[in-house]
Amino acid sequence: MHSSKLLNQYAKACEKAEKFEEAALAYLRAHDDTSLVRLCLEKLAQPERAFKIVRESLSAQGAELVAEHCRNLRDQKGAVEFLLKAKKTEEAFEIAKANEIMEYYVKLLGQEISLEEAMNVAHYYEKRRDLGQA
Repeated sequence: MHSSKLLNQYAKACEKAEKFEEAALAYLRAHDDTSLVRLCLEKLAQPERAFKIVRESLSAQGAELVAEHCRNLRDQKGAVEFLLKAKKTEEAFEIAKANEIMEYYVKLLGQEISLEEAMNVAHYYEKRRDLGQA
């Protein structure tokens, strides 16, 4: 059996036994970023650690978990950031639009902004009659 698989099974057993730090270490060694992020958010109350893991690993599934955590806390900027990391640009755009944080959304996209995203942003600003931003 592969060592990552063994480590993952061990981590799950640790979780069941409520040995969360031990489980976190096993997930880390197994390179299971998604499970580690979930554990940090749900059991360890270490959201900053989860954010750091996602920012470093670029785990799309981990980013979705963090985005949901941010939404639950009404941290709209955090939700936008991690939705973008999860490649959920439409959801990120809708949150940015609803919370009037479009500049932040555009800043995060930077040079990676697609033509479609740029057009959506331009339409947003046109509707607000902010032609300078559009």
